[in-house]
Amino acid sequence: MATDYRDTSPAYRGYALTLLVVMFTMANIDRSILSILIEPIRHEYSLSDTQIGLLTGLAFAIPLSIVIVPIGILADRTNRIRLVSLLNVVWSGLTIFTGMAQSFLMLVLTRAGLGAAEAGAAPIFTSLATDMFSKETRGKVMGWLYFSSPLGVTLGFALGGYIASHFHWRTAFFVIGAPSLLLTVLAILTVREPKREVIVGDHGPAKPSSIAAVVGLLRERSVLRYLVLAGAFSIGGQAACSAFMAPFFIRVHGLSIEQTGTMLALTYGVGGMIGMPLGGIISDAIHKRFPGRELAFFGWVNVLAAMIAAAAFLVPSWHVAMALIGIYAVSVVFYYAVIFATFMNETPGHLRAGAGATMLLAMNLFGYGLAPQFTGMVSDLSQSLGLADPLRFAQVCSGSLLMIGGLFLILAGREILRARASSTSQPSSASALAND
Repeated sequence: MATDYRDTSPAYRGYALTLLVVMFTMANIDRSILSILIEPIRHEYSLSDTQIGLLTGLAFAIPLSIVIVPIGILADRTNRIRLVSLLNVVWSGLTIFTGMAQSFLMLVLTRAGLGAAEAGAAPIFTSLATDMFSKETRGKVMGWLYFSSPLGVTLGFALGGYIASHFHWRTAFFVIGAPSLLLTVLAILTVREPKREVIVGDHGPAKPSSIAAVVGLLRERSVLRYLVLAGAFSIGGQAACSAFMAPFFIRVHGLSIEQTGTMLALTYGVGGMIGMPLGGIISDAIHKRFPGRELAFFGWVNVLAAMIAAAAFLVPSWHVAMALIGIYAVSVVFYYAVIFATFMNETPGHLRAGAGATMLLAMNLFGYGLAPQFTGMVSDLSQSLGLADPLRFAQVCSGSLLMIGGLFLILAGREILRARASSTSQPSSASALAND
């Protein structure tokens, strides 16, 4: 039976959100740890950057994209705690199997399975957190929920670099995958399924979620389409830079894998951990005083983040580059909270997991799939053309995707302000007609 979280204590709501964040963090470690391990894997299998782009990008993103919307629809119709717990067992097991892979093909297949299993993570966790807390605090809640992404990256860089340096890259997958299985038991035994918001329209209660309903919603609401594009390009720039960030510092600046993992954990990882909740707090603060203008603000932050990233990849000193990466990391994750909070607030409760899955489909297929593949191809093409430090040029190109994401955020903000201006002017028009 579903629980109305308004009747639960703040301590219990905090515990439930914390456990969701921990589970999501482990999923993000499973997803991102490959980045710091790329160089030893590349040397063992003699891979090109295009193949690395396939392994870090499309191999994961295509299976995820195929199943993410059906899983989101299923989450709108079933017990989400049980569903995400089951998926957690699958993706943790596949992380362990990745360490057993004996060929590039086996690595691709395990990454594909991991992508399919993790397809349910973001839409289900987002839907659960949304129904646990009030509309007024959702920006902050989404900031803390997606705090799991930079936290996972931080732990992945630090642990992966240390374990690969002192043991073997395969050992890292064993160490990371096993503890996640214990979280399944905690979730099933201690977290209650939250009651969904009930949407009642002119024709009674809203119909159950379906792909047709989600498509119709996106066709009807242009602001949701802009948010989908903003999310896709923003995560594209971020994911493409992240996938090749460790190889960049190892190849271009000559750092060791342990040194790279430690430094990126302290700069890129910690910076993201600061920026993720801070973005949620700023989003709620702007929304409270200037409703609708938070989107444009974070759109311009994206443009600034792209410029900082370009500077980090172009400077000759790795010390300066790492410092700039830390600043970049704080700003590049600001968009998470405002995009997801706005998207969920603009979506009816009975369609949130399904619609959220559609958004995540675009973000993952383009962001985690095509964008890293694009970076790898640009790097290989640059090398074939004889460019010095081809990965440097490829990283700068990847960061420019953030600017496009920022533009769509600004357009989404304009749509919301236009809709609000229209809704406030309609009563005035009706009143004038009545007076006539």
